[in-house]
Amino acid sequence: MLGEGPTAPGRPDGSDLNGWFTGTPEIDRTTLAWAAAFTLLADHQPDARPLAHVVGADAVLREEGVRGIATLQSNLAGGAPVDHRFTRCAYCGGHGDDPTFPTCEERGCLPKYEFAGHDHGCPVCGGEMWEPAWYGEQQIRYCDGLLADAMPPAPPGRLARLLRRA
Repeated sequence: MLGEGPTAPGRPDGSDLNGWFTGTPEIDRTTLAWAAAFTLLADHQPDARPLAHVVGADAVLREEGVRGIATLQSNLAGGAPVDHRFTRCAYCGGHGDDPTFPTCEERGCLPKYEFAGHDHGCPVCGGEMWEPAWYGEQQIRYCDGLLADAMPPAPPGRLARLLRRA
């Protein structure tokens, strides 16, 4: 952890006059979510001080939790939405399932799903599978169809004359 501890302490919120602790929880730096946030930041700015990435990863998880990784990935891509079919998810690695294998109780699934053996999708990419080759071919076919629909039909004799000249 670059000399930092395995947890980042929570911070109390100073706005409560009664002295109740209403601040942020401590951040566990040994989780996959923290490692994914740190890796995204380090890959984006390899020349920055590593301690800055530690603090940045803490902030991402403190503000938005695991879902903050999706926001971070989008922000690093210039604010554009990230299509995880073409860009590998930083949290699950592109397989679409939650890599921490949470139980239904931890995820808050409805009781009717607890015995169905259903998968829990990745909280960052929403369960999209990283398959750029398959989705790329599908996208080209879709665009070809749009182009064919947009082109006006050529007059019957004109096409034959153009082909003879070539």
